[in-house]
Amino acid sequence: MPPAAAPSGGVEKGIGEVPQAPDSPIKQFFSGRSLFITGATGFIGKVLVEKLLRTVPDIGTIYILCRVKKGQAPQERTDALMNHELFDRAKKEVPGCVRKVKPVAGDISEDGLGISADARQELVDKVSVIIHVAATIRFQEPVKHAAKLNIKSVHNVLALARSLKECVAVVHTSTAYAHTYQTECPEDFLPPSHDPDMLLNLLSCATDEVAVAATPTLAKRHPNTYTFTKNCAEEVVRQGYVEGIPVCIVRPSIVTPTWKEPYVGWTDTFAGPPGLMTAAGSGMARVVPGNKNNKIDMIPVDIVANFLIVSAWHTAMRTSRRPDAERFQLPAPVLNAISGNENPSTCGQWVDSINKAWMKYPMQSKLARRPSLQIMPLSGSTRKDWWGWRVWLYKYWEFASELVPGYLLDIAAVAQGRQAFSSSIYKRIGRTIADYEYFFDHQWEWHVSNVKRVENVMSDADRRTFGLCTKTLHWDNYIEKMVIGIKQFKLDESVDSKTIEDARKQLRNVAFRGFLARIATGVFVVKAAQSFGFISKGRTGTQSLWVAIFIMAWYSRRVRSWMSEM
Repeated sequence: MPPAAAPSGGVEKGIGEVPQAPDSPIKQFFSGRSLFITGATGFIGKVLVEKLLRTVPDIGTIYILCRVKKGQAPQERTDALMNHELFDRAKKEVPGCVRKVKPVAGDISEDGLGISADARQELVDKVSVIIHVAATIRFQEPVKHAAKLNIKSVHNVLALARSLKECVAVVHTSTAYAHTYQTECPEDFLPPSHDPDMLLNLLSCATDEVAVAATPTLAKRHPNTYTFTKNCAEEVVRQGYVEGIPVCIVRPSIVTPTWKEPYVGWTDTFAGPPGLMTAAGSGMARVVPGNKNNKIDMIPVDIVANFLIVSAWHTAMRTSRRPDAERFQLPAPVLNAISGNENPSTCGQWVDSINKAWMKYPMQSKLARRPSLQIMPLSGSTRKDWWGWRVWLYKYWEFASELVPGYLLDIAAVAQGRQAFSSSIYKRIGRTIADYEYFFDHQWEWHVSNVKRVENVMSDADRRTFGLCTKTLHWDNYIEKMVIGIKQFKLDESVDSKTIEDARKQLRNVAFRGFLARIATGVFVVKAAQSFGFISKGRTGTQSLWVAIFIMAWYSRRVRSWMSEM
């Protein structure tokens, strides 16, 4: 794809050459300006690129780093990206905007980002803003690979920034959980868990097996290798800041589907909350560990995209030589992109909202059981703490409500000549829940004084277009929209009234079959106990047991909820 032409009558500009857009300084800043974005084919990156194309019609070229994947060349992947449904609105409102996106073949883990000499020279000549989004977000990624993708990549990005003819902003996407060992997280550079350069040198000398064995020691202050390597990457950014590179760190909390733009509830991934919500909607996820009163912090992906755009503008303004640059100053160029301070939500509220949303808009094709997700406290203990009675209680419900039904469904499938799959799905769900256990069982307080300072210098027009505030987000309504988005964009299910009504009928049938299955299970247990002589076959004792079975079958969800309160 040839480079995009500059806007009519203009040139690709530096910090002092700006078209007039007095109502929106942010649009004014990006007009005619070329950017380099990593991670543009990922969840956050897609939304970021779409927002820039749609809201800044005369933006310069958006260069996106793209590697060969599954046999697809970078240009093919970029063409597929621009044909994605997410960009339909941008293409309608700004015809021809996708021609401004140009792929650059490379890889974030390679020296020099794996970019050819010619492509690199084009970036050096034309790019003045870099937004680094690419990373591995797998929580249990082997530490050696995670360090290459999350730490070494930052070194590579900063090396490119140093070579640019004009670099006015480098935005690094971190995570609000980079410092999970601190219950209070200020917007500042914080001491790293390990020196990033020493860590990279150490891991480069270690075999994969040695690196895996050393992970518990290296990342002992972190729940996973993702937060550990993101923590170390922030130190690389701090070193760039000291060196004089105009950097900024944006720390999103748990990133969720879109709130408003370009489509309500859009998602293209099952990673994170959408995956757990889908498992809950199918009825297969039944219990998650955590404290229902703990605050859980989620931030819609379209708000994260706004944070990245605004932070690039603000970083350029605060490091410029403009007379009013002083009013853009921050104590440190770090922004916590969170929602909990202004609009808190708890784990219990989140789970309840998920259940209500799936009951209102049930699944059609993948419904296995009645949605009934419950959160059960572990009192700060972990699943390895076998002596805690709450852990035993949790494991009982995990076994009784997930593993046993999974194996029973597999037995029924094999008996009917179909492939068994339920137990393997339950195991994957269990691994996903285990990944998020730490975040459900702890809570943090994030400072947002820097975010407030940035909002204070934004114009009214920019606050409307690139808003950072989630104060008006209604969580019940938003989670309902997330469920509808999962059905539409990931499960390819219709949400018209007739289809939804049919799905509700199917849900009632599934719930009734589940009730009969619990009755049958109780009968089997009683008969087996009588056969082995554990229960008397006398009339009174047996009648009492049948009554108990019926009550437990009918109220099992309520019993589980009651036990979670204990």
